[in-house]
Amino acid sequence: MAAQTLSKQLNYHNLTDIKIEHSSEKTLKLSQREPKKFYTIQASLAINSNLRERESRQAGRFILATNVLDVNELSNAQMIVKYKEQQSAE
Repeated sequence: MAAQTLSKQLNYHNLTDIKIEHSSEKTLKLSQREPKKFYTIQASLAINSNLRERESRQAGRFILATNVLDVNELSNAQMIVKYKEQQSAE
């Protein structure tokens, strides 16, 4: 089923409560061929919380600290810029 295939391709989500309905009013007859049938698929999208938690635990983090406590003197954004400027000087 296409909905299950799509659900397997999603990394951090799953399709749940999948409902497939045959849409009888949208059946087409093309010349002598069999009529083409149309289907409506409804599903809910749920977060794969186990995978999300595992990925979150593995995500890298770092702490950047300073002895300049006045935010007006050195904001968080400015602190990151100053830290990155050090990398190019070394």
